Amino acid sequence: MGKLIVVCVIVAAFSAFIGERFVKLRERALADRLLVQNHLPNCRLIKGLECGSEDVSILPNGLAIISTGLKYPGMPSFSDAPGKLYLLDLENERLKPVELRIGQGFDTESFNPHGISVYTDEKGKAKGAGISEPSFSLRYQDSF
Repeated sequence: MGKLIVVCVIVAAFSAFIGERFVKLRERALADRLLVQNHLPNCRLIKGLECGSEDVSILPNGLAIISTGLKYPGMPSFSDAPGKLYLLDLENERLKPVELRIGQGFDTESFNPHGISVYTDEKGKAKGAGISEPSFSLRYQDSF
C-alpha cells in the first residue's frame, strides 16, 4: 500500500510538472492572447486595390507606385487576375488608382510582381524596376 501511494505521488508530481511546462509554452507562443483590432482614423479601402498590394514605392512628388497580384505556388490567392502596377496620387483627396501599362514585348499574363523600386535622377525623371516571380525577370520602365 505504501508503494502505491509513493507511485501515485510521483505520477501526480510529474503530471503537474508537465502541465506547468505546457502552460508556460502556451504563454511564450502567445496562444491565448486577445487580438485587438486597431481601426486607424485615416485608413480606408481604396477601390480597385481590394486584393491588397505587394509593394509600394512613393516618389518625392507624392505619387505612389503600387504592385498587386503576387501569387505564391501552393497558397490560396485572392484574385486570379495577373499582377498589375498602379499609380496613385497621395496628395489628391480622391484616391483613385490608375493602372500603369507595361511596355510591349512583356508577358503581362504571367506578371507576378514581387518587389518594385524607383530611382529618380538629378533631372527629376523617375525610372522603375520590378521583379516578376517565378522567372525572376527584371524590367525597367522609364518615366512615371
